[in-house]
Amino acid sequence: MKLSLCSIGGREAPLEEAAALASRLNYEGIELYEPHIDRYIQEGGTIGQLTALLAYVHQLTPTVVSTYGRFLGGAEEYRRCLERFENRLLPWATSVGQAPVPIRVFTDWIGSKEATVAQWKTMAGGLRELAGLAAPLGVVLLLETHQEQPTDTNDSTLRLLEDVGMDNVRVNLDVFNLYQIGEEPLRTLERLYPFISNIHLKNGFLTAGGKADYGKLLGEGDMDFVPFLRALKTLGYDGWMGVEWFGGEFAEAAALEIDWLKRTLADIDPVS
Repeated sequence: MKLSLCSIGGREAPLEEAAALASRLNYEGIELYEPHIDRYIQEGGTIGQLTALLAYVHQLTPTVVSTYGRFLGGAEEYRRCLERFENRLLPWATSVGQAPVPIRVFTDWIGSKEATVAQWKTMAGGLRELAGLAAPLGVVLLLETHQEQPTDTNDSTLRLLEDVGMDNVRVNLDVFNLYQIGEEPLRTLERLYPFISNIHLKNGFLTAGGKADYGKLLGEGDMDFVPFLRALKTLGYDGWMGVEWFGGEFAEAAALEIDWLKRTLADIDPVS
């Protein structure tokens, strides 16, 4: 298993700071938050320079380009979403790393139970169009398990994957997001594992109504990550796991999280 740092944790600071932090703490990769790339370019940088910064200065692999999307805002919004993806995100994803970088996408801010049949069809169709643009370039789309998305349960995530029906559409598993609405982590892993290409790691304290107070360390929040990590080890997962932090003191948290993960992964044995 390889550890990356999600740059969104330092979203108020320049991307260069998150990259330097990840490198200093011996993360192997970095997940790139779209507004971070925007800011880097607006301040005079180029994608070529960013590629060199990550690869040669910091020895970091870009693991994901993390973006959002809206397919339910009407025809004009739908068109803009496709154009932005084709003209901006895909060029980034195909040039910022040594190999094409997956793109984390959202469909719109609506939960699976709230979406009408027509809305679901529109979101699945939009993803299919994006995947069709990405496939010839070797780019994978990642659907994150997330509240207020059609991927807010195990069942709905599997349904959306089936409805889109494209091999380059896979899952970015944020297991805590599903845990906080009542899904059991090991059952989630069992059901979604064949489709997982990236994992987000964060923890928090559960609050009323399926909500959570984030910004809690992996070893201190309500979800016990040890059984989950042991199950990943047993399955032989060798992909990326991105530390995602929503709280203060990003640098301190990033250091504590990678230290805990390395110690924990070294201590746990796979189930035989």
